[in-house]
Amino acid sequence: MGLKNWMYDNYFRLPEWVKKWLFPGYAWSNLLHRTDIVKIPGASPTEYHEYDWRLTAAVFELVSDFVESEERSPVVDWEATGPAALADWNSMKEIRDWWRTGRDRALQRHQRLLEFYSKWYAGQPEFGEPDERGMVAMTFTCSALPKTREEFDIAFDEDDWKVFDEFFADRSKVVEKSAIRNLVNELDDYVRVQDTRYLKMAIDVRERMWT
Repeated sequence: MGLKNWMYDNYFRLPEWVKKWLFPGYAWSNLLHRTDIVKIPGASPTEYHEYDWRLTAAVFELVSDFVESEERSPVVDWEATGPAALADWNSMKEIRDWWRTGRDRALQRHQRLLEFYSKWYAGQPEFGEPDERGMVAMTFTCSALPKTREEFDIAFDEDDWKVFDEFFADRSKVVEKSAIRNLVNELDDYVRVQDTRYLKMAIDVRERMWT
């Protein structure tokens, strides 16, 4: 079955092989600048990546690569082509900026607040005794955590206040656990919402991406 499939696949690839032998320079150029794969910076080849992330990363990487290729060696005069084309070009650059820098900044911001929340509000895990199935219940206790403004003033150091001040203008909110938890969730949702927004934007501009 393997040999049969190999022969079947290569039968339909004969024109491709002929072109490579007749025009080796063209083939080598394409081999050096592969267009049949999408290389995603930071994606480890030894780790598993979910389909939704691969789809998102591949789309954003293709748009970013196109924008950066145009910036290096322009093919289209976007301003002269018309307002609609210029608007799409600006959308492409916006997608590139989100993928190259904006997304990482948003993820890092969420991570800073999540770690802060986990340290001062989530509590410490406590494990119970195994039940008849060997399952162990885990609960979080907050008894040792500060609860009043005075207790937070004593517990926090300069770095803790620096993180808090990044997200809240009013230090009196330090006692509002639910407000901080809600912001953690909002920052997590923000990345997903922006990813979806820019994926839809990429669909709208894809017809402009030719070289």
